[in-house]
Amino acid sequence: MANPRTLVLRLALVAVAAAVVVSVTAARADQRACEEAGVAIYRNLASRDSVTGTKSARATLLSDRCTDSRPLLASAAALVRTGHPRTAGPLARKAVRDEPENPAAWYALAGTLEASDRARAQAALRRARALNPLS
Repeated sequence: MANPRTLVLRLALVAVAAAVVVSVTAARADQRACEEAGVAIYRNLASRDSVTGTKSARATLLSDRCTDSRPLLASAAALVRTGHPRTAGPLARKAVRDEPENPAAWYALAGTLEASDRARAQAALRRARALNPLS
């Protein structure tokens, strides 16, 4: 008969391994969803018959699914360049919230605010330059 202590240790090891597998699987699913949402935004921007509401919905999905700010910032920049700064705003704001010490996030926020709120855009630019004085 197996030692009860050994049995408990084995069960604990199995439980930890199962938790790791579930965690990794969930992280991969979120990463895939983040990538798919980013691709959907680019496809929507490329289509001539795109609808602004669709862009907003996809931006929200991207914001909800991405744990890394890089896809948020890339999509925000693409949206600003194609004339959709209001849709890009939530992405840039989330990037600033998630990584307040990231100058790229502050530059993106400034880009989304440039047309609508010049004072806040200038404040965001000052913050970005303070974080990265060589830029």
